[in-house]
Amino acid sequence: MFWLVIGGMTAAAVLAVLMPLLRPRPASPARTAYHLAVYRDQLKELDRDVARGLAGADEAEAARLEIERRMLAAADAGDNEAESAKAPAAPGAAHKALAAVLAVALPAGAVALYLGVGQPGLPDRPLAERRSPMAPVAAGAAPESDARDLAQMAERLSRRLGDQPRDLDGWVLLARTYQELGRPADAAAAYGSAVAIAGDRGSLRAAHGEALVDAAQGMVTPAARAAFDKALELDPAEPRARHYLAVSAAQEGRFKQAIDGWRALAAEASPDTPWLKAVRERIERTAAAHGVDLAQALAGLPEPAATAPGPDAADMAAAAELAPEDRGAMIRGMVGRLAARLEEDPSDVEDWTRLIRSYAVLNQPDEARAALARAVAANAGAEARLRAAARSFGLEEGGAPPGPDAADVAAARDMSPEARREMIETMVEGLADRLKDQPDDLESWLRLARAYGVMGRRRDEAAALGNATRLAPDRIDLKVMRARAMSAGSNDPPPPEAVTEMRAVLALEPDNLEALWVIGLGAARDNDRAEAAELFRRVLALMPADA
Repeated sequence: MFWLVIGGMTAAAVLAVLMPLLRPRPASPARTAYHLAVYRDQLKELDRDVARGLAGADEAEAARLEIERRMLAAADAGDNEAESAKAPAAPGAAHKALAAVLAVALPAGAVALYLGVGQPGLPDRPLAERRSPMAPVAAGAAPESDARDLAQMAERLSRRLGDQPRDLDGWVLLARTYQELGRPADAAAAYGSAVAIAGDRGSLRAAHGEALVDAAQGMVTPAARAAFDKALELDPAEPRARHYLAVSAAQEGRFKQAIDGWRALAAEASPDTPWLKAVRERIERTAAAHGVDLAQALAGLPEPAATAPGPDAADMAAAAELAPEDRGAMIRGMVGRLAARLEEDPSDVEDWTRLIRSYAVLNQPDEARAALARAVAANAGAEARLRAAARSFGLEEGGAPPGPDAADVAAARDMSPEARREMIETMVEGLADRLKDQPDDLESWLRLARAYGVMGRRRDEAAALGNATRLAPDRIDLKVMRARAMSAGSNDPPPPEAVTEMRAVLALEPDNLEALWVIGLGAARDNDRAEAAELFRRVLALMPADA
């Protein structure tokens, strides 16, 4: 009986090995474009959270890095799918020969091995005794392997961008990847290509300048300074540009100007701003080295918080090991501790904002509104800021947070794709109906536009962005987004309405590269070759030399 069981198990194992060798290999459908679209949308949502103060710089950077890793992995998988789709073939002679060898060698080898060392009566060994002593060494080798894989995926992305040079998100992802790999010159070149596509973003200009500084081993070169100057033109509050321009002043011997620049930056920060400590240290070092009164240099500046409130690494590691219901209890416990701390010291507006947001995420709107009331009572001077934060979390007076609640999410898991899509469309239409009564809610118009974009309803996306631009007529980014929505799904040249929107962009910013490019394509479509040539010459003149 024992050998009959062993024979059956051996036959099953042999079949499991041979079937993939003998089965034709079908082409795998590529889902890369869908995955990348989702990840890009997540990056944009993350940027909006940072802009509204809903996410700190450190947690945003960690989330952004994880999303970008997933984008690289998705792009890499897309390459593999494309290669496999080129030749879906039946098994060849080599596969058949290998299958024949394995069919004989596997059973024969297993029997020979068992007859030599097997002991049917041997008792089980505890798991701890079976663990390999080499496991810690193998685990330690992972970072080098990850870096190698990351470099290979970066090269694949670089080759793809050679064929798709207008992929803004791809260039930014490539630049960040090069930065992580310690290749600042390559990162600067990739950011230069991104700036050539979307030069109207202050944060992108600042990131380009920072990469140029890294490539110059910390020196603020003229090219980097020009990037930071342009970033401040677009966004006068851009912190990286302001910091590095102060660094540039110090490198040129203008130490008082450098300290003044850092002081102005630090004075606008809150105690838990991640870069506050580093800026204060810059002030301290520069003041000490050049005879500036340190007390005067630091007078009136906020003190950095000792640690950011919330779960630490140990909390997160413990939570990862818990069952879902236990993890929920742990999260509620941390929120409870934050609430208790605020009962003792209700003066921390940032902690109140964090508590209100936590209650909103936990779908406890009544607790969130009660926290808002206590926060306003204790911090009357910050009422406008607290209420703005509550609105951004969907906590409107007398209503529930927008979007699905816990019951909706639970029900959605059991729905068919068609039913789930219908539920999402119903919620989106509910937001659209609410905006008919509240047409001046800019953030909700942007949320609606984003939802339409994800659903592929580009005309509705453009209409929602039109309402957003009505409320913020000087925001260049909204006009560019609307022109992109109008152009989505159409081949070059862009439609006339997109060209009209880009002309409005150009009126606000004469050197906007994307607007120059789109209007040039429209002029070429209309056979206005003189205007098209002039616009394209301006594009070339504005592009970095290494783009």
